[in-house]
Amino acid sequence: CSATSAANPAILVGPTVSPDANGVFSYDLAFGQKLTLTKNIADATDVQELVNGFDALLTRRVIIDDAGFIPNVYQSIAMDVNRDGVISAGDVSQINQRAVLILDEFRQQWNYNADGTPKPSYSDSKDWQFIDQSTVLFNPGYQISSNYPQDNGVGFSKRRVPQVPFCLTTPVAHFATCPEIDEETYIGIMYGDVNGNWKNTTNLLLRSADAVNLDMDNALYTESHIDVPVSFESNSDVNSIDLNLDYDINKLAYHSVIANDMQVVGHFNENDHKLRITSNSLDVLKQNETAFYIRFTKLANVDVNASDVNEAIGYLNGDKVNVNVIPRGSTTSGNVDMNIYPNPANDFLYIQISKDVTAEIVDINGKVIVSGIQVDANSKQMVDLSLLPVGMYTLRVYSDDYTSAQRFFVGK
Repeated sequence: CSATSAANPAILVGPTVSPDANGVFSYDLAFGQKLTLTKNIADATDVQELVNGFDALLTRRVIIDDAGFIPNVYQSIAMDVNRDGVISAGDVSQINQRAVLILDEFRQQWNYNADGTPKPSYSDSKDWQFIDQSTVLFNPGYQISSNYPQDNGVGFSKRRVPQVPFCLTTPVAHFATCPEIDEETYIGIMYGDVNGNWKNTTNLLLRSADAVNLDMDNALYTESHIDVPVSFESNSDVNSIDLNLDYDINKLAYHSVIANDMQVVGHFNENDHKLRITSNSLDVLKQNETAFYIRFTKLANVDVNASDVNEAIGYLNGDKVNVNVIPRGSTTSGNVDMNIYPNPANDFLYIQISKDVTAEIVDINGKVIVSGIQVDANSKQMVDLSLLPVGMYTLRVYSDDYTSAQRFFVGK
């Protein structure tokens, strides 16, 4: 390796060797005493199983100095996906975009200009970084800052991330007629995979007790759009939800994701015709309540149902879970009767229902405008609308075993 190859892997020279199934390989030091360990992920590869909303969440927690999560040095390096030496909102944005395949590689500082265009010396961005354990143990730059989360000018923090060289020197004790090499352990770090799913196969197993719910039965319909609510079931606290959907593109076209108080990014990939959504919240999400809506544009004047979803993969806190696609007409409702009037409404809306429920009013963007409306069974509950501007709204009602929604219009 030349001296400049530590900064630019595009000009690395020497033979290429590949490890066997056990990760073992041989390299002849006659070609040089430096090794470059590389692994590049092909463009358009689905990385959501490893890089997803939970990784973005952990990165956000470091940015806000959340004392409940202190990263190790490997996690800090994984967060700095743009390799600029700091952990920032730009890294979170790229993690989200890579999770849903808006980006096919990270825009790293050595490789891209500030405006996102490739530099003249461009070569594939690094997906992986390798570092020897001796450096991690004995180099002060790889020890956590003594003032963490503040920067002490030496150790790692969000303001100072170790910049691992692209070219690593082999641990040669001395060189006479032949080299004597000390043993060394190299750790692989996948950029963006902050929680290290790639090396923990238990995280890739299906958590069968948990699920993401795609609720076609409580979808909200307008003349041109369908808003499908997404919720979840879990035995653990959940802060991030990811989805990978393959659906009938002759009936539906992805429009947007509607959410409150969550960081959500959605993207329909034209190459594999799949919709990927990643989301995370600094607050624990509420189980069995709508986390966000997926808005689809209707392409045909026909009913849309669970059968129109060909395949669905879900992730909660980065772990793979089942996806329950709830068909229309399946919500437990018994003989519940609900009536809201007048519609259109002016200053007041009346709710009548044959069941004790809680109600809330949601605007066209999915934002909850009025919440916590308690409605007693077989009574008439009046809701003050005098402060609401003219427009279309949705009244959602729910209880432990019932949920329903109706649209209404406010006109003055």
